[in-house]
Amino acid sequence: MNMNMKKKSLVAHVVTGILLLGGSTAAMAAANPVGTHNQNMSLNVTAGTCNVTWPTDVSFAVNSADMANVELNGTIGEVKDAGTIALTGCPANTLMKYSVQANIPVGKSDPWKGLFKDASTAIAYSLSSKENFSHTWILDGTEANLGTTNDNGDITIPVYAKLIKRNNDAVTPGNYQTVVTYTVSYD
Repeated sequence: MNMNMKKKSLVAHVVTGILLLGGSTAAMAAANPVGTHNQNMSLNVTAGTCNVTWPTDVSFAVNSADMANVELNGTIGEVKDAGTIALTGCPANTLMKYSVQANIPVGKSDPWKGLFKDASTAIAYSLSSKENFSHTWILDGTEANLGTTNDNGDITIPVYAKLIKRNNDAVTPGNYQTVVTYTVSYD
């Protein structure tokens, strides 16, 4: 093959390629455009601001006369306002869950009561979101519904504590302590 033939063949290939490419481009262009539209997309990323305020510490003071005048399973002394569980800035309209774990729960037979360390089992405590204790919280760490946050992601639940007479055993005078662990979560 001579040099002129090679050049003509190469030029023919290049011209063919350009024609094919031009045909493809023309096929992709819209023949009758109707209009165009730009859609704005936005994203707002916020810091995790779900904050919680926990109940306050509670102190009880009772004497043997307080115990003697109370029936079995009755309230010893006054019901104490223990503050609130208050959530702010959480996901809006979201069901919140909670659990309460007594350091020394009474057990499966009575999961609504906790005991004080080294104290007589004659006195227990109980917690509730109702001052009249119409709904007593389970203290064995079982998860339950706390309530649903409002449109701002807020919810406030009051917490009340009381002492309960469990039996007629003698109670040794002294200072007794315990710990209660609250957990709040959502799916």
